Amino acid sequence: MCKNSFYILGVYLWYHSRNGKGINIMSANMIGWTGPIVSARTHIDPSGVQQASTNFQALLLPGMSTVTQRLRYISLLTAARFYRMKAAKTEEEQIRLEQQLTFDEYFHRFEALVAICSIHHHLQSGGAPSGIVGVQTMKVQLQSQDRKIELKTEVQKLAHSIYRGTLGNLHIFDTSESTDPLFEDAISLGKAWDIEQAGSFSSELKEGVLPKYIDRGDIGKIDEAFCLCSIPDNSPEQAELIRVLFAQGRPLQLSSPFASDNEMIKHTTSYRSLAWRFVLELINHSQGQPLGNYLTLVNLLDSHVAMVNRHPVLNDEMIAWRWVAARTFFERGWTGVFQKSIEILKQKYFGLDADEFTDQMRRFYLGQQDDETQENETVESLWQEIEENIYNNRDRLKELSKSEQPRDYLLCILFALYTTKRDQEAHHSSFLGRLWSANPIPFSNETLKVGQKHKACEMWSEIAEKSLMEHFSISLRKMSDGNPDSLIVDFDAGKWRIRDRAFDTQIALADGSTRLDVALSWALQLGLAKKSSTSAFELTPTGRQCCIDWDHDHQ
Repeated sequence: MCKNSFYILGVYLWYHSRNGKGINIMSANMIGWTGPIVSARTHIDPSGVQQASTNFQALLLPGMSTVTQRLRYISLLTAARFYRMKAAKTEEEQIRLEQQLTFDEYFHRFEALVAICSIHHHLQSGGAPSGIVGVQTMKVQLQSQDRKIELKTEVQKLAHSIYRGTLGNLHIFDTSESTDPLFEDAISLGKAWDIEQAGSFSSELKEGVLPKYIDRGDIGKIDEAFCLCSIPDNSPEQAELIRVLFAQGRPLQLSSPFASDNEMIKHTTSYRSLAWRFVLELINHSQGQPLGNYLTLVNLLDSHVAMVNRHPVLNDEMIAWRWVAARTFFERGWTGVFQKSIEILKQKYFGLDADEFTDQMRRFYLGQQDDETQENETVESLWQEIEENIYNNRDRLKELSKSEQPRDYLLCILFALYTTKRDQEAHHSSFLGRLWSANPIPFSNETLKVGQKHKACEMWSEIAEKSLMEHFSISLRKMSDGNPDSLIVDFDAGKWRIRDRAFDTQIALADGSTRLDVALSWALQLGLAKKSSTSAFELTPTGRQCCIDWDHDHQ
C-alpha cells in the first residue's frame, strides 16, 4: 500500500474512532454510514481550499457576507422592525398585533413591497439592481394586468433571514430573541428612514401592519422610498448607516491586531471600523485603476501600494488583505488542479490506483504544453519566473487570473507562496505566521515542495492527488458534523473513482470574489464612492469626509 493509501486509511480510522464504530476498510458507499445523510445538491468549494480565506475574511470585514449585496436592506428592515416595535410596546399590544398580522407575514409583505418598488423604479433604466429577494415573482405580478397586486414573493428564504446574521453582527437586531428586537443603539437608524415618503403606507407602517395588496397606480408614487438601488444622499439614513459601519464615536480596541480569532471576535466592532476605513483608502490609492474581483486583488498585490502617513494599523490591514489576495490566487490554482483531476477520473469508470492516477495526471500536464522541452521544466524555474516576470507585474497577474492552462495553475499556487513569504520577510508581522499555517490546506504544507528539485509535471501530479485526499478528508469531517454528503470521489479497493451519483457534478474554479467586492458595492450604494465607465473608483466628498472624521477620531 502506498503512503497516500495510508493517509486515506488514517481518515477512516479517525472517523470510526470518533463514532465508536468497528474498523472495516471499505468504500464510503459500502460502509453505508453515508446512506441516511442528505446528499448535498450543490457543491460549493468541494475541494475545501477556500475555507481558510472565508473564515479569515469573516473576521477581517464583519457585518456583511457575500450574499448581502444590497445595503439598503439594512436600513429598511431596521425601519420595519422599529415601527412594529413602536406599535406594540406592551405584551397585550404585541398579542393583539400578532393576531391581526403575524410577525412573519408582516416582513413578507414588507419585502414584497420593497421588491416591487425596486423593479418599478428602474423600469425605464434597463432593469432593477441585483440582489433583490423575490424579484422574479414580483416581476410577473407587475407584468400582469391586475389592478391590485398581492404583496407576496413566494420565496422560501426572506431577506430578513438572509440579512439576520449581518443585522445581529452590526448590533442592530438582538438575535438572541426570536422576535429580533432592536438594540437601543439602533433605534436612531430605524427612525432615519423617511417614512413620510411611503405615501399611504406610512400610516399603516406606524401601526405595525401592512395591507395584503397594493394598487398598481400607487407604486410609482412610492417606489423611490423603498428602492434598494442606493441610499439618499445627505439624508439621515445615509448618516446613520455611516455611523454604524464606521462605528463612529467608539474607540479602536486593537492592542494586538489580528493576533487570534478570539481577539478579532471580541473586538469585532473595531475590526469593522478599521476595514471600512481601509476600503476607502484602497479606493483612494487605486488612482484610476479599475477595481472589482481579481482587479482588486491585483491592486492589493502591487508592492508599491502602502497606507503611508495614515494610522499605522492600516498597514497591518493592508498586509492582511494581501494574504487574502495571495490566498485567492492559490485557490484558483488548487481548484484548477482539482477540476482536472475529477475530469480524468470521470474518464475511468472503474477508477485508478495511485500510480495510475499520477501517471495519467503527468501525461495530461505534458500534453497541454506547447513546448516539448517543458517536460524537464523544474519547479525552481517556475519560481524564478515568478520572481522575475510575475511578481509586481499587473498585466501578467491579470492573465493568470483568467487562464485555464495547467502550467498557469501551478504558477498561481507558487505565486501565492512567493508573495506571502516576501511579506513575512518584509513586514515581520506575527499574524502572518498564523495565516501561513491556517487550515485547511495551509501554505506551510505546500511550501515544502518548492525547495525540492523536481519537475513541474511531478509537482502537478502530486498536488492533484493531494487535492483528492483533502477533498475526501474534508468531506468526511463535514458529514461527521451532520452536514450533507458532498463526497465526489471514493477510495475503494486501493483505487480512486468517481461516485456514481457524482458523475454529473461540475467543479467550478475559484473566482476572485472577496468581501471587498461587497464592500465596494456598498460604498457605491452609500454614496462614499462613484465609478466611471472603465470601472475605476473615486471617493465622493462624503467618502473623503469619512476618511477625515475617522483619522481625527483615531489619530
